[in-house]
Amino acid sequence: MEARLLCAFLLLSSAAHSQVFPDDEDDEDTNSGTIKFSSPDLSDDEAHSPWVPDTLKCDACKAVAFQLTTNFDKFNKFNAHYKFNLPESEVIEICEETCLGENVWNQYGIKEIKKVKRLSGPGMEHFETPGVTAGGGKWPARLQDTCEQFLGDIGEMAIYNVYKQNPKAKRRLEDFLCRSKETSRSACRKKAKDEL
Repeated sequence: MEARLLCAFLLLSSAAHSQVFPDDEDDEDTNSGTIKFSSPDLSDDEAHSPWVPDTLKCDACKAVAFQLTTNFDKFNKFNAHYKFNLPESEVIEICEETCLGENVWNQYGIKEIKKVKRLSGPGMEHFETPGVTAGGGKWPARLQDTCEQFLGDIGEMAIYNVYKQNPKAKRRLEDFLCRSKETSRSACRKKAKDEL
């Protein structure tokens, strides 16, 4: 009796196995249900230039705005007694630590999303999107340079004052740095027809 049950079980399991896992040779669509990742194919400019390529300047600006906002938030959370009225020395220190923070910028790299190369890292739209990120290399220095250019062009206190106007608005600083007509570095602002 036990032998019959064992044979019946083996027959059923082998029949179920053949139904659940079809033979790949007979299946025309062998890629069904698979995900294929490959590293982005970088141009010479993207791989070797010391500067952020034009196609990624908007993303780089967003990354810098995110990191500055994050560090302003952290400092104000642990120093609530200032009530967002930080001394200039503290603002300068936060900004410089953000820009020079190599560990921060090492988290960023290029990821190809729907055949478009995008900067990926904390605070970026495609950070959680599955894919291969080509990071390291020139990216930490490029992002540090972008951050330092904002400090030089706009100034630490001017940047902090924009943040301070509405600290809960996470995109406020990003809009100012990346889309504003007030800054010369409006990397994400779409040009109007009369500007072309």
